[in-house]
Amino acid sequence: MRVQDRTGNSVGRADLDDVFTEAAKNQYRALFSTVMAEYSSRVSKRSLGVIEELFSLGIMTGGMLLLRVLAGAPTHHGMPIIPFVVSGLVLFWMLRTTMFRVATFKSAKAAFKNNPRVTALDVLASRAILNTAFYVVLAYPIFGLMYLFGVSPPVHDPWAMFLLMLLMGVWAFSLGLCFGALFLYVPFARTVVQGMMMAVMWTSGILFIWPEAPYMFRGALYYNPVFHFMELMRTVYFSSYITAMGSWYYIGIVVSVTLAFGLMLERVVRRRAESTVQRVAATEESFDGEGL
Repeated sequence: MRVQDRTGNSVGRADLDDVFTEAAKNQYRALFSTVMAEYSSRVSKRSLGVIEELFSLGIMTGGMLLLRVLAGAPTHHGMPIIPFVVSGLVLFWMLRTTMFRVATFKSAKAAFKNNPRVTALDVLASRAILNTAFYVVLAYPIFGLMYLFGVSPPVHDPWAMFLLMLLMGVWAFSLGLCFGALFLYVPFARTVVQGMMMAVMWTSGILFIWPEAPYMFRGALYYNPVFHFMELMRTVYFSSYITAMGSWYYIGIVVSVTLAFGLMLERVVRRRAESTVQRVAATEESFDGEGL
């Protein structure tokens, strides 16, 4: 079967397959180059922010552990309190930092404005990939050290945990696209969203599980994707806990819909973002828990 291209020339199926293959290779090369460029940029600045990230996670973990101790509320189902808090906090911190790293449309194209092959979406995707990989690589050694020091059982299902963290990375990328489009038109919304994320952190299951949730708030928690992620995180980490409401199907639907909506918004606002390319602002690159 042969078709005609825009110039009227006859093109066969094999030719179309070759064009698609070459386009896929070019896209892979562009994405790989942006990932390596982002990696080099972060290493040159502060070694991927490992020290800062461990310090911030340590402060938050210590504060949450102190709250649990002062409240006299031992964790249910035989889950030790330290890995219980750490597992939830690492997953949430990956969501928060990846989301804000992606929601930087103005600086995305500015870094590669002289390379027409690299789009802003390539840069945003590379930031999400690098940040997600960073937290995956960070999480497993932390969990392993807790096991070696006797404060945590071994991870019950490490492959399911890996899949869950990947889904969280994709969702964070999707949310970053949605909020990035909003920040282009309403810059002060970034501060509002930062405050909202802090509220979400305290109310989405990092410190509690479904049996501990107040009955009056269970309706809201049931539709909260972050709480589903937390419930599933405890299920794949601890063999003693099987969630009564965390749903892989629900988070799959949420991630898919958010990704489609985010990609649509990015395409709609791309021209405005490229027309306002400027030097990276301090608010987009400062290490305040938004990015590495």
